[in-house]
Amino acid sequence: MITSAETTIGSERNLLAPVPESCQLIELKSPILTNEEFAKLKHLNHPGFKSITLPILFNPADGERGLEKAMEVLCQESDKAIAAGINILILSDRGVDADHAPIPALLAVSGLHHHLIRNGTRTRVGLVLESGEPREVHHSRC
Repeated sequence: MITSAETTIGSERNLLAPVPESCQLIELKSPILTNEEFAKLKHLNHPGFKSITLPILFNPADGERGLEKAMEVLCQESDKAIAAGINILILSDRGVDADHAPIPALLAVSGLHHHLIRNGTRTRVGLVLESGEPREVHHSRC
């Protein structure tokens, strides 16, 4: 039984027609990962699980259009990853500098979430956020 702090990640598949593979999920004790837990997700080497890290950065000099383009690229890269069998998408704002601003974490995760719902692929992947933006416990609660 999963408590309120525990969560699972991976492909849920078709919730209306469950198959044994639907049970293959990674159980996490908390939605906030330690560095060791995160490294394990980032470098998964287990049958049925593949992860990829996608940047959530844009050039601030490009303004609003640059942010929109970065979201479009994030969605396109996610679609390619899912088609290639990836089932854990790690969205990362690592690499922020003068030429790379982070897409706001809530925008990146929710925008991608809704894109995947529209495409019918949301239950095929788990989403993980690697970000320096959340600073308090309530920033990470669902």
